[in-house]
Amino acid sequence: MSKLHSILSATDLSTPARHAAERAAQLSQECNVPLCLLHVANLAPLQRLRQMLTSDHESVEHKVLSTARERLQAEADALHSLYGVNVDDRLVVGSLITEIRAVADELASGLLVCGARGESLLRHMLLG
Repeated sequence: MSKLHSILSATDLSTPARHAAERAAQLSQECNVPLCLLHVANLAPLQRLRQMLTSDHESVEHKVLSTARERLQAEADALHSLYGVNVDDRLVVGSLITEIRAVADELASGLLVCGARGESLLRHMLLG
């Protein structure tokens, strides 16, 4: 079996994903390997809503990304406090599978940890 070099935990910021990230942090601590917490924001569904919105679409995208960034940072901080591991938290915009694969390749992650189900279909469509 090859040595584990890093752990990638993909999150949609839901409770099941948070539990998976906590397990990833435990493994990171036990194996003494880096942990990356990744959230992929897919803004493509917002393009469809832009036609119905009266506000500036860039403002809506900024709010969505800002909220996701705050929640991701809070989760990373909580994992650091609970397990003493440094967490490389990343927010990227794009296609879920493509972005997870890109980050996994970049980090040469030996383990991908994800929650069993997301928070909601709408959240999945809007935020990844």
